[in-house]
Amino acid sequence: MVDLGYVGSNQSHLPFVTDLNQVPENRLGPNDAAFRPLPFQTVSGVTTDGIANYHAFQAGITRRLTKGLMFNFNYTWSHMLSNQDSSGWGSQQGATPYQRAYNPMANYGASNFDIRHMFKGHAGYDLPFGRGRKFVNTSKPLDAAIGGWTLFGDFVAQGGSPFTPSMQVNNSYSLSSNALWYPNVAGDPTAVAGGQTINSWFNVNAFAAPTPGTFGNMGRNIVYGPGLTAINVSLHKTYRFSERFNFDVSANAANVINHPSFALPDKLIGPGHVGRITGTSVGARQMELVAKFRF
Repeated sequence: MVDLGYVGSNQSHLPFVTDLNQVPENRLGPNDAAFRPLPFQTVSGVTTDGIANYHAFQAGITRRLTKGLMFNFNYTWSHMLSNQDSSGWGSQQGATPYQRAYNPMANYGASNFDIRHMFKGHAGYDLPFGRGRKFVNTSKPLDAAIGGWTLFGDFVAQGGSPFTPSMQVNNSYSLSSNALWYPNVAGDPTAVAGGQTINSWFNVNAFAAPTPGTFGNMGRNIVYGPGLTAINVSLHKTYRFSERFNFDVSANAANVINHPSFALPDKLIGPGHVGRITGTSVGARQMELVAKFRF
């Protein structure tokens, strides 16, 4: 069975985490505290100026269990835009950066969840050996050893998530503890000499520090990090001694091909920062053997 479809949504009046007392942009300076709208320091709060929209083309193919084989594969091509992702699930929304607290739409750009391409799937196959199957179906010793096994697998291959580079030192004088100082864009962030590597994922020289007391012209989430690939497999068999007593055996492997999927790079712009990646988003291959007696 093949499925094709379009999914779209538009949301408004979402939470926008911000500083309710940021110094106006035309008043920024070394001694601008007196120009706060209220006679306090940073006033962290939430407005309802958050917006988000999502558009996606989805395709999938499914085979229900027939002759020992079942699978489902799906592909999504999508784009999600927002001015902040404070409405994400729990703490998984990622960073909620802003520069102009009083102008949420200046923060409008790719969402933290904006994965442009995503390919996922899972499959199960009853290996054709043993009692009730096509081969080796008459020998009890061989059936006990190699018969009745089922192989499962799932995988994901997707593009990277966007992130927001920011200046290492904030000389905007905005005084907002949660605000970032966005740099000025002076080149192509993806033009990395020799190509993208974990030692230099994006072109840090494409950004320049704004004049102190001004805001940078860069938008939010304009650079994308590495993609993610993972394949997991499991081999399973159930020994049935009676209607009530069963013995399950399974061998499982996570990230079976031991393929490295890297985390987001260092996002800071400043001396000593070169866009280096120092972590992974998927752990190394892990294998386990599980046995369970069920009664």
